[in-house]
Amino acid sequence: MSETKNENELKVNQFPTLTWNFLHINNSAMYADASLFDTSCALAETELPAGVSCADGDSETLCTCGMGAEVDALFDAAKDKIPSSVYTVDSGAKVAPVRLSYLVEDGDKVLTDVVIKAGANSASTFIFDTASEKSATGFAGFRTQIIAEENAVVNIVKVQLLGENVENFEDIGSKIADSAKVNIIELSLGGKKSWIGNYAATEGYKSIIEGKVAYVCRGEQELDINYVAHQTGQESNSKMSVDGVMMGKSRKTWRGTIDFVNGAKGATGDEQEDVLLLDESVHNKSLPVILCDEEDVEGRHGASVGRLGADLLFYMQTRGVDAKTAQEMMIKAKITSLCRFIPDENLVSRIADYVEESFGNE
Repeated sequence: MSETKNENELKVNQFPTLTWNFLHINNSAMYADASLFDTSCALAETELPAGVSCADGDSETLCTCGMGAEVDALFDAAKDKIPSSVYTVDSGAKVAPVRLSYLVEDGDKVLTDVVIKAGANSASTFIFDTASEKSATGFAGFRTQIIAEENAVVNIVKVQLLGENVENFEDIGSKIADSAKVNIIELSLGGKKSWIGNYAATEGYKSIIEGKVAYVCRGEQELDINYVAHQTGQESNSKMSVDGVMMGKSRKTWRGTIDFVNGAKGATGDEQEDVLLLDESVHNKSLPVILCDEEDVEGRHGASVGRLGADLLFYMQTRGVDAKTAQEMMIKAKITSLCRFIPDENLVSRIADYVEESFGNE
């Protein structure tokens, strides 16, 4: 029997190899009507450092992205109204961080398409932060495509500080050439429903992808993550680490896939998730997988899911720390461990304020 899709339903975050349907983990459903999107998210004025230029381009799919073809089709349908912002890093340039701050207004329905083309032997950092008022409603979708040429280093920081009623997605794809490296840091704290997709094609010899994700899910928040390292390059390397906290009645799915393709001799990969469950009513799904069509590779994967142990709570209580304070400390520790990789003191301070306001009274 064929599966019937509802109107405007997109199948996103497709798992590369299907598992049992009753697990409801093969993909996720997102509802989005292309006709509703006619603009990009408002971007604060920013001065680009020397060695980086920006121009409008056609919103086109240049590489495979983590959320899948149906999201690409969404951008294709809206491309006449929403051009892509193409950032070009000059070959050989070592540039100061590019800061891109987006504000989602109440009622917004926006798509934003960004392409980063990093020239050979360049080094660049792009810091994206997306925020809204706490009471805002709306839908905000972001696609970021990264083309890293030979020996380029590209650092991507994505920080999501949206209100609790905004649906949103982050769709990322990258092509990584010989000896190039892409580092992706993602922090997801807000939103009603959030999707994150990241597909990295390590095509080059000794190409590297490294991803670090931290999240906090509370209340009835829903978070769906799909990370894929598609390794074709010889001696390529992938590393994914996901660190999260779940509270209330929140729901989270993480799919992590290392795909060693035939010919990727000497490739290595590592994917790990650590989840702290603070309430009995949370719903967590973790699926770390290694696909292997090449013998000469080395892969490691795992997921650790648990609660604050009674021994640890007792130890902290003997030192004057009650259970609520212990939970707050664990949340802040998860976030702080990621913030040390964010080279923007003002943004780190805003994250701390957001955490204090949002989770200090949980």
